[in-house]
Amino acid sequence: MKRKGEKASILDGIAVLAAVFVILGRAVRVQGLEKVLIYAVHADRLFFDVLTVCLLIRRFIRKKAAYPLSREFMLFVGMMAFWILWGAAGIFISPYSRIWEGGMECFFLLRGAMILYCLYEVLDNRRRTRLFFSALRASCAALILLAVWEAFTGIHTFASRYPDMPAVMVDGRRWLSGLYQDDLFLATGFCYNENNLSSILAVLLPLFFLTKDVGRGRGVAYGIALTMGVFVLMLNDANINGLALAVGLAAYILLVRGNWPKKAGMLGGFILLYAGAADRIGRLFKKLKSLLFRGAAAEELLARAGLENPFPRVSKIGTGAAFSENITGGVENALESGEGALMLRLKIYRDAWDAFVASRGLGLGPKGYYFYYLTDRGQRTRYTNPHNWWLEILTQYGIVVFLAYLASLFTLYIKMIRVCLRRRDEMYAVVVAMCTSFVIACVAPSTYIGEVYQWILPGLCLALLRQDKALPKPLE
Repeated sequence: MKRKGEKASILDGIAVLAAVFVILGRAVRVQGLEKVLIYAVHADRLFFDVLTVCLLIRRFIRKKAAYPLSREFMLFVGMMAFWILWGAAGIFISPYSRIWEGGMECFFLLRGAMILYCLYEVLDNRRRTRLFFSALRASCAALILLAVWEAFTGIHTFASRYPDMPAVMVDGRRWLSGLYQDDLFLATGFCYNENNLSSILAVLLPLFFLTKDVGRGRGVAYGIALTMGVFVLMLNDANINGLALAVGLAAYILLVRGNWPKKAGMLGGFILLYAGAADRIGRLFKKLKSLLFRGAAAEELLARAGLENPFPRVSKIGTGAAFSENITGGVENALESGEGALMLRLKIYRDAWDAFVASRGLGLGPKGYYFYYLTDRGQRTRYTNPHNWWLEILTQYGIVVFLAYLASLFTLYIKMIRVCLRRRDEMYAVVVAMCTSFVIACVAPSTYIGEVYQWILPGLCLALLRQDKALPKPLE
C-alpha cells in the first residue's frame, strides 16, 4: 500500500506540473538547447517531450499492469499520425514547403500527439483530474494577474511584440513611466500579441464557471477571476474571443441540470460585463492609477519619458464606448470605407481561399502558406499567415486532413455531450464549454499550430471518456 501511495503521489505531482507548464511554461526559455537544436526551446515543450519518453518507458516496463488504450484514443492518434505523414509527404512534393520549416510544423503536430498521450496516461482517475483542473485554474489566474500588471505598467514579457514603457530617473529614484499615464495598455502575457493571449483566456475561462461543489468563498474567487478575465478580453478589444466565451457559457448552461439561480447569475453577470461593466472597471483602474501615481514629480517624469509608442498598444477601454458601439462601429467602418480589423480579416480569408484553390485542395504543405505569399502573388494583404486555425489546416494540409481532423474532434465532442447528459457531471460540462469556446477562439491568432495548450482539450476528452468506461487496472 505504501508503494502504491508513493506512485500515486508522483502522478499527482506530474498532473499539477502538466497544468502549470501547459499555460505558463512558455515563460521559460531553455537557452542552452537553442544552440544544439537551432530553434527556441520553451519549458512547456521540453516538459512534455521528456514526460512522454518517461511514460512510454514506464508502460513498457510495466506491460502486464498497463491498461489497454481505448478505441477513441487509438482513432484520434491514428488521425494525428496520418496528418503528420501527409505533411511529411507535402514537404517533398509541394514547391511551397521547405524541409526545415515544414519539418518543425510536423514536429509540432507530433508534440500534440505527445500531449494527448501524457494526459491520457496521467489523468486516470477522478481525483487526479480534479487536481489537474485546480492547477489549471491557478495558472489561468496567474496569467490574468500578469495581464492586469501589463495594463497598468506597460511592461511586457520577452515574447511580446510591444516594447516596454521606459523607466526614468527622477531625483535619484527609478520610476516606471507607464504608471504615470492615464491610459491602460494592451496585454500580451507570454504571447506575441494580444490576440493570442485573449484566445487562451477564452478557452480557459470556462474553468471558473460555478459548479455544485463550489462553496461560497471559492465561488466569489471564481467570480472575480472570471470578471477580470472578461476585463482583459475587453482591454484587448478581443470581440471574437468574447463571442467564443459567450457561446461556451451557453453550452454549459444547456448541459448542466438545475442550479438555475447560479445559471441566471452567470448569464446576467456576463451580459452586464459586456454591456458596460468592463468599461467601468477600466475607468476605475484609470482613476486608481491617477490617485496612486500622480505625485509632484509626475509632470517631470512624463516629460522625461515623452517617447512615442512604435505600436498603437493603448487600450480603448475606459473611454465610455460600449461593447455594442465597438461592434457596430467596426461593421460600419468595414462597409463604408473598406478598412478596419473586420475587413482586413475578410481580405486575409479571401487570400487563404485563393491559396487553397491554388493547391487543388491538397494543401500547400507544412508552412507552405508562408512561402506561397512570401513574394507578391497578388494577395489583398501582406500577411503570410491565414489568421484562422481552420483555414491554416485547410490551406496547408488540404481537404482530406481537414475533414479527418474535424470528424475526430466532432466525434469526441458528441461523445462528451452524451456522457455529460447521461451522468449530469459538471466536469464534463466544463470541458464541453471549453471545446465550444475553442471552435471560435482559434480563429483569432495569426497562427495556431505551435500553441501547446490547444491539445489539452482533446486530451481531457479522451481521459474523461476513458474514466467513464471505467477501464480495469488503472494506473495508481
